[in-house]
Amino acid sequence: MKQNLGEFLDRTSILLHKVQKIGEKSYPEFIKYAEELLLELPEENFTEVIRGFRRLYNINGKIWELEYNIRMGEEKTLGYEEVGRRAIKIRNLNNERLKIQNEMIENFGGYRNPNVEYWQEEKLKRKLNKEKK
Repeated sequence: MKQNLGEFLDRTSILLHKVQKIGEKSYPEFIKYAEELLLELPEENFTEVIRGFRRLYNINGKIWELEYNIRMGEEKTLGYEEVGRRAIKIRNLNNERLKIQNEMIENFGGYRNPNVEYWQEEKLKRKLNKEKK
């Protein structure tokens, strides 16, 4: 695999949602990723990997639902407060995605997603700046 397993599973779960919601246009990309997963994964790791995949699939489904109306340009109908609430939920779900990806990396190898460390460092910087004021 050219990418780490966590990112690979995350991408595959997103593609499964595309196939289910968009239809046949997404099949070739999904099949490519699914074949890589099924053919390259060692059998002894299959159950653990599928658990991780299902967790990512559920999270990405929630994100899809939260983003749908926003992507359709329905901010005024939703109201900006609702858009803000959804943005916070999406951020939190994305954090869960990154944690699962990094669990997969810890268990099966690969490079940790640098986004996790970046945002942790940014939060720490903000906290330190507030304390100085």
